[in-house]
Amino acid sequence: MFDFLFANRQPKAEVHYYPPFEAIEVDIHAHLLPNVDDGAPNMDVAVALISEMADLGFKKLITTPHISDLYPNEPKTLLEGLERLKKQLKREQIDVEMGLAAEYMINDVFEQKVRANEPLLTLPDNYILVELSHMSEPVNLYQVLELLSERGYKPVLAHPERYRYYNNNLAQYQKLINYGCHLQVNVLSLDGYYGRMVSDCAWALINNYMIEFIGSDFHHQRHISTLRNHLSAKTQHILNNYSFQNKKWASRESGIRN
Repeated sequence: MFDFLFANRQPKAEVHYYPPFEAIEVDIHAHLLPNVDDGAPNMDVAVALISEMADLGFKKLITTPHISDLYPNEPKTLLEGLERLKKQLKREQIDVEMGLAAEYMINDVFEQKVRANEPLLTLPDNYILVELSHMSEPVNLYQVLELLSERGYKPVLAHPERYRYYNNNLAQYQKLINYGCHLQVNVLSLDGYYGRMVSDCAWALINNYMIEFIGSDFHHQRHISTLRNHLSAKTQHILNNYSFQNKKWASRESGIRN
């Protein structure tokens, strides 16, 4: 007699959680090596960040510490730091593959390193992550891009959308591409973490198919929390469907090139 009370009750649909980076798998830009730059300050923080990134769907993380005047890191010490980090991850049973490259500031010192054929830390397939000053375009930028290409490197420019002196001028970015530079967008740029102007530029670059790579550029917990709390459906769609090249790098090695 009480059947009517349950007539409209339906079994609850099972809710599936799809990590936002499940389709990307490989992050090519993050600052996870302890105490070498403005990223993770110690081993505990590094391990916590990496654990959360694994939960977000990453299977492989290529950490890219700054190498610049402010952070004059050397490949040897960074490689030693990576080994310590990998051992700690193994002890804590965090199942994520770790690789090492670097984010090189384009300046006179970097140009000298390239001319002297010094060992450089690269992404897979001889791609090399570079960044620019946020104040103004380096005077030797195009000279260095040509030099890298001559030496067999493929420069990848980190977060081009954040260089405000380009004023969202797509012709400026096309010039970089014409000089052999590949472009990497920050995922946090897409949903406005760095401001509306940066977000508009990031989407313009994506909509014009000028972006080849995506990276987290995570430095700290705030970056991860922001992504978890503010990831839009539009950005999730891009993560799932845009042909970012780092999707192909799950089984390829980064590391030092002599």
